Amino acid sequence: MKSSTTASFWRAYRALTPEIQTEARKAYQLWTVNPRHPSLHFERKGDYWSVRITRGWRALAREHEGTFYWFWIGSHDEYQRLLKS
Repeated sequence: MKSSTTASFWRAYRALTPEIQTEARKAYQLWTVNPRHPSLHFERKGDYWSVRITRGWRALAREHEGTFYWFWIGSHDEYQRLLKS
């Protein structure tokens, strides 16, 4: 699958702990090989696509013409708030 990241994604990524950054890289590598892998919980959430980084962390993308634009990464609590707004 094709993907790209936004400046807002990288700002949020840099704010993560090194451990979560490592998990995010692992999840992304898995997503590029098998986006439907059960551990990723890759699914559509309204206008967004969500992927599980770890139990407590998620990333969000928007899809446009077959490319996923990753714009956010953060805690599950923040994720829930974003989806409700």
